[in-house]
Amino acid sequence: QSIAQVSQEATNTVVEESESTETLGSVPFGWKALQPMPDPEMYKTKVHGKCLKIFDCENAPIPCDCPDAPTPCEPGTKDTYEFGVSGFPGQITQNGTDIEMTIEGGVVKKCHDHSGHHLCTKHAVAAGPYATTNLLEVKKGDVASYAFKAHKASDNDNYELFAGLYSDKSGLVDYQFHRGDATNWKTFELASPETAHGLVDYQFHRGDATNWKTFELASPETAQYYVEFMLASYDRSGGCVVGSKINIKDVVACQASPV
Repeated sequence: QSIAQVSQEATNTVVEESESTETLGSVPFGWKALQPMPDPEMYKTKVHGKCLKIFDCENAPIPCDCPDAPTPCEPGTKDTYEFGVSGFPGQITQNGTDIEMTIEGGVVKKCHDHSGHHLCTKHAVAAGPYATTNLLEVKKGDVASYAFKAHKASDNDNYELFAGLYSDKSGLVDYQFHRGDATNWKTFELASPETAHGLVDYQFHRGDATNWKTFELASPETAQYYVEFMLASYDRSGGCVVGSKINIKDVVACQASPV
């Protein structure tokens, strides 16, 4: 099963909606780095080939990188995630273990270079601040759980959030093991899956305002993991100025919620 399928089928569901989501026996990750300055190229690399789930959009299309996308399909990702002015800063504030990430009033680059046709996919996106947790052991079958809330943008633009669970393990990711007699030239390939770069599960969301919702990122094996959150803003209004704000809390390792 691919990472995209695991995320869609197992983890892209709301676990609960509440003001307090931390559960008994959970262990908080803690924050390693809070980066207000966007990195558009890194964001582009992170979301490339990922299945975007679109919320708060009437007749939302299923984007091309999703397993059940139609033919033809609408693209979920962009060729660029830059602002018109290089180095346009986002904002991150921390209150205990909770953080708030904001993009406010930035002019997006290539605003009128539309990709697709649907209101919820064709406009531009600009990457914003991002945050990375410390490493923490997550047992096989357990999850990294987090809760987030998105605020309503004044111009009806959408938040875009990429949340990824990464393992610090590296090593053998593919092999061939052969025995035989003489053979002519043959070509073989060694695959480089997503897990070679550490990513084991993710969520990739776009939407309007939402109250607190909790999501889970699944651990395929007992290892040391960290979670990375990257905020972007989709220019749903088409006005070329984007903005979004989300809060993240209760980033913990814990047992998976009952199915």
